Amino acid sequence: MKKSVCVVLISIVLVVYGCGENQNFSDLLYKGFQDPPATARPFVRWWWNDNRVTIEETLRELDIMKEAGIGGFEMNPISAVNPSKASQDATIKLAWLSSEWNKVVKATADGARERGLIPDLLVGSGWPAGGRFLEPGEQIQIITVNKQELVGPAVFTGTVKDLTRAAVAMGGSRRREQLPENVNAKLIFLRLVHHPMQSFETGIDLMDRASSDGTVQFDIPDGKYLLYAGAWREGYRQVVGGCLGAEGPVVDHLNKKAVQKYLDRMSDALNPFFGGALGNSLRAMFFDSFELGHTNWTNDFAEQFKKRRGYDLVPYLHYMVDLDSIVAEPVVADSLKRLRYDFNITIIELFMERFMTTYTEWCHEHRVKSRSQAYGREAHPLDTSFLVDLPEGETWIWGAEKQPHPCTINRFVASAAHLSGKSVVSAESMTNPVTPFRILPSDIKSTDDLNFISGTTHTVLHGFNYSPPGVEFPGWVRFGCFFSEHNTWWPYFKRWADYNARISWIMQNSLAQARVAILTPEVDIWSTVGRPYHPFAEREVTTPWYIYELWKVFHQNGFNVEYISDSVLAGATFEEGTVIFGPRAYEVIILEDLQSILPKTAQQLEKFAESGGKIIYIGQTPHRSPSFKNASTNDELVKKSIDASLKINPKNVGIVTSPESDNILEWVKITMELFDVRPDVEISHPNAHLSQIYHKTAEHDIFFFTWSDTSQSIDFTARFKIEKKIPYVWNPETAERFRYPVKGHGSDLAIHLEPQESILLIFEPTEIDCPVFKKSIIDRHNSEILSTEWQVTFQHAVRDTSFTKQMNELVDIGQSDEEELNRFAGIVCYHSKFKTNDTSHTMLDLGKVFGISEVRLNDQPLGICWYGVHSYDVSNVLKQGENLLEVKVTTHLGNLLRGAPRNTSAGRYSWWYPAEKMGILGPVRLCKKNTVIE
Repeated sequence: MKKSVCVVLISIVLVVYGCGENQNFSDLLYKGFQDPPATARPFVRWWWNDNRVTIEETLRELDIMKEAGIGGFEMNPISAVNPSKASQDATIKLAWLSSEWNKVVKATADGARERGLIPDLLVGSGWPAGGRFLEPGEQIQIITVNKQELVGPAVFTGTVKDLTRAAVAMGGSRRREQLPENVNAKLIFLRLVHHPMQSFETGIDLMDRASSDGTVQFDIPDGKYLLYAGAWREGYRQVVGGCLGAEGPVVDHLNKKAVQKYLDRMSDALNPFFGGALGNSLRAMFFDSFELGHTNWTNDFAEQFKKRRGYDLVPYLHYMVDLDSIVAEPVVADSLKRLRYDFNITIIELFMERFMTTYTEWCHEHRVKSRSQAYGREAHPLDTSFLVDLPEGETWIWGAEKQPHPCTINRFVASAAHLSGKSVVSAESMTNPVTPFRILPSDIKSTDDLNFISGTTHTVLHGFNYSPPGVEFPGWVRFGCFFSEHNTWWPYFKRWADYNARISWIMQNSLAQARVAILTPEVDIWSTVGRPYHPFAEREVTTPWYIYELWKVFHQNGFNVEYISDSVLAGATFEEGTVIFGPRAYEVIILEDLQSILPKTAQQLEKFAESGGKIIYIGQTPHRSPSFKNASTNDELVKKSIDASLKINPKNVGIVTSPESDNILEWVKITMELFDVRPDVEISHPNAHLSQIYHKTAEHDIFFFTWSDTSQSIDFTARFKIEKKIPYVWNPETAERFRYPVKGHGSDLAIHLEPQESILLIFEPTEIDCPVFKKSIIDRHNSEILSTEWQVTFQHAVRDTSFTKQMNELVDIGQSDEEELNRFAGIVCYHSKFKTNDTSHTMLDLGKVFGISEVRLNDQPLGICWYGVHSYDVSNVLKQGENLLEVKVTTHLGNLLRGAPRNTSAGRYSWWYPAEKMGILGPVRLCKKNTVIE
């Protein structure tokens, strides 16, 4: 299996480079690493703001992308955010799918191909897909419920309108939906239930008490009750950011005919311009976020539910659509959980079958690949990604603190890709709706390094703005980080783009490794919390607390893990202690505090245990089935198989206590030792800021380590289970490679990482003629601090002006009392003369630097630092006596744009934050080097 995949990878590289027979796969892999093709280079989400696009301008911006090292894009038409009146007057807003717009799309796609770029196109505009052209029965549907406490004996008098609006309001408060006065809603159920229930009951159906005149009246029996009133609505959710021609209600994603009609509308309009098929010019069609606002109904839902679950949902519908936490007697709660599970799994099945399958088949019909963020409340977090050609996750720079946040969904998406044999796993990356102007390339590197750890192999940046010349600075701005020619640090962007592309190339042309599989308690989640919103399920799912954290800690301990699902286990085979599904083979299955499990899954776990496999039950063992029908029979099947699995081999199968938040790193280590499972790489000092991911080819073992701490360095020893191979460092910044020195145990490597640093280690079977890797660090204890005056010139990023300041000491210009400084953005040039008598110093350390630094010493360029430690080698440049030092620091735009009026394109994102630290804070010093690796 693995050999066949590697043959495919070799074929891919041969096609890309057209290489002859005398080159082996290692040569081809390295050649691609040196000069990655467009398929490995970062893409951008190209916001076509308000669809005010022209062919001339799109082609101009394609040249900008090409020069910056970008490999492709998705054309993403979206409504504008506060465009100035001048910019509106200067451009024409094109309607989605109009002849004029279609011509721009075709010319742009062709222009991309001519430049070696790869074009994708968004389905629709904004998210989710929809439009005013959708007819009744084709629009998204929902049922919401309101509960009202009643005490009898009494007579209830009300109106259908009031009951319906109360149910709509409950749904609206949860989903931030607008509630227009003329909301289209119908009362769909009215049931009276004992409160609290002592035993499970369906309640009293009171729909016949709703009179034709709109009044509702009935007798309340003696006791306490809850009145459940349900409201059905259609078209309740509107497209977010829909541009002209694509705004309006969202399409019903659970209705195959409506979905097909929507997709065909797009292909019918575009195909004549594309020579009959979208694939003549486009690589893929793309679906963005499925933010469907708890959709839970479609025209034939009741019929489909009965067909799939085996009973009528009508008597139980009020319980199924209730999103409140279940608080009831155990027997009652058990029944309510089962009803919720059946309802939610039906929605998930319909979404996969009627939307995802329909979409992918439509793409293939028109000769394009399907690309999608195949998750949300309606999708299975893992299984849905099986259905698309190019599955995608997302990674954020989170909040005011700019924390890297690869979403948990990335690991689900990557796992699905690996299980289905896909090598390209993209991620919407650097998503940032609050602070786009305060991001530096160093932030992007830290975030994207963790992207790779999460399983991503291709980065799609969020986003690049269509913004023609002449638009008021900073141009048109829509979500995400500010990837733009107008950004101060844009001239340095290609350094990160090359770095990213080289790692992506390696990851795309190798196989991710994992011997450990995790089964999350999705069944329990759907039964209790409901369908959580991926990618941020951790906001809603808090039990067990570690549910979406555990995989990260395994990687921090040197293991590599993936998620699996019930369907994966159902389709798996078992051989000599491994569970095999497609190209994947796992030795260990971990169940995260599962209470409920499908009988088939339990039976497969028993078979896995019989084959010699290892199963770790965290906290408890599953003891019940999830569905309402035949519950007791299925519960017994679950208990029988799980109990059997525990008795087969206690050394391989057992229960462990759940981890605590302050010991989870150690918990993983102890737990895996208990079951005699060794990591892929033993890390001497596991740390929450240190992580790794392991890939292989037929010839190579590949490890990527990243250290995310921004202020401290780390030293550790990595012991690899690799024999008869030689370790090399492949430097993704320079494309150089070095032989890594080995000491002591044949597979032990001493590794030192500076703040924000990463390392790509590749083990090869043959010796390569290249230099030996050496790692030296600055010795700040043996240094000379430069106490000198500085002449500092400020070159403004926007205005063609500059000014100069004399500084006796370095200061934080962002926190300065002078508004001229704390509102500055652009290039800060520091000039200084200093004397030294000690030319044995070989390093210049700038200390704390906020920005990108570029240094010249005695008119000799020393290089550029765009992340981590800002230190420079001054060997053979530093001279005794007087020296001339020039440091150029490029800032971000944040301090300039902070406090901008909220009604401008920039102010939407920058009105709220204070000034940030910026410039050189020092201390600047001359240092000697300590060699830590050679």
